[in-house]
Amino acid sequence: AMCRTEHGREWGLLVRLNDPDGKEKKIVLSMRSFNGDALAASGELLDAGLRIGTGNSRKLVIEYLQTSTPEERAKTTNRTGWHGRDEDMVYVLPDAVIGESLEEWLYANQLPDASPYRQKGTLKQWQQNIAALCAGNSRLVFSVCTAFASPLLHLLEAESGGFQLTGNSSAGKSTALFVASSVCGGRDYLQRWRSTDNGLEALAQSRSDSLLVLDEIKQLDARIAAEAAYMLANSCGKVRANANGGARGTATWRVLFLSTGELNLSQHVTDAGKRVNAGMEIRLCDLPADPGSDLGILENIHGYESSAKFVAALNSATYKYYGTAFIEFINRILENQKDIPAMLRECESVFGKSVLTDKASGQARRVASRFALVAAGGELATQWGVTGWKPGEAMQAVIACFKAWLAGYG
Repeated sequence: AMCRTEHGREWGLLVRLNDPDGKEKKIVLSMRSFNGDALAASGELLDAGLRIGTGNSRKLVIEYLQTSTPEERAKTTNRTGWHGRDEDMVYVLPDAVIGESLEEWLYANQLPDASPYRQKGTLKQWQQNIAALCAGNSRLVFSVCTAFASPLLHLLEAESGGFQLTGNSSAGKSTALFVASSVCGGRDYLQRWRSTDNGLEALAQSRSDSLLVLDEIKQLDARIAAEAAYMLANSCGKVRANANGGARGTATWRVLFLSTGELNLSQHVTDAGKRVNAGMEIRLCDLPADPGSDLGILENIHGYESSAKFVAALNSATYKYYGTAFIEFINRILENQKDIPAMLRECESVFGKSVLTDKASGQARRVASRFALVAAGGELATQWGVTGWKPGEAMQAVIACFKAWLAGYG
């Protein structure tokens, strides 16, 4: 197929080939890569595993591609998540598209390795070995629910934003990130804050409409931590100039992000001599990792001899079972998308009545809406048979977490 963005830019070719292992590859070869001597185009083909002979072979391959005019068309995007509208809406992943549309959608961004959205084991195994152990632990349930909430942002036209689990080292914060990551993919789904602006933008685009999981905020330079949180929550990257002096296309995304740190964002920024403002604390909500149970991040260890053995079992399970819950949830959204906005608004109303008074500030209401979305994601996933939890499990956990945030924020 010939392909281009939905705005008719960045034309390219959808190329299919077999690598030396006999594995079929599909890559998007940009027309820009044929510029000049077309070494960029042949380089991409070689990287994908195409064998090109010596002599005139490379020239013939390039000539074949440049003169090829297939009738089929496809749309490309460098952002995962929802694309299209209404009945034509699909969910684009790096290696697959969920849903049906009139034109094929392709993920054209280059990832360093294989897609992080992988699956292992069955949904039932994930429920029994991970979701079931999370039940009764508000921070773990909350973390899992954030992964179900992020794909709902688009349906409500809600803003991006983040949550940070803050507490001492070895409290179990990383375990919360591992179980949240297991909804969408394997252990490598978890990323680190340590990155450049460009790197964070690319990462956010590769997690758009899904959960962005970032471990240990202290790895990010405190002088730019606030700007990074603002950028992620504002759903767009920096405006940059192109070679002609005009504005390049700005990276965009929709994402909830879940972070950890021994210090919250305000403390981290203050240590660098920077000023803290309310907007910063609204965009990345600080959630104490310790619920006050003397078990670190845990409240219920489900009959295990100790919290250490419980955490070890949970961590081990995240190596074996992952990714299936997210695929099932996206399919359910596509089946029920017309009814979801009303369901989400109802959930937000119930949540607000449970945690807010008439005196609540605008800032508290804004944060409550984000927590309510997390509760809605968990309850929808439960209603659709994705989590295996009892109804109300997600709602009660998120209410407990919101109250912990409110107690710290004031």
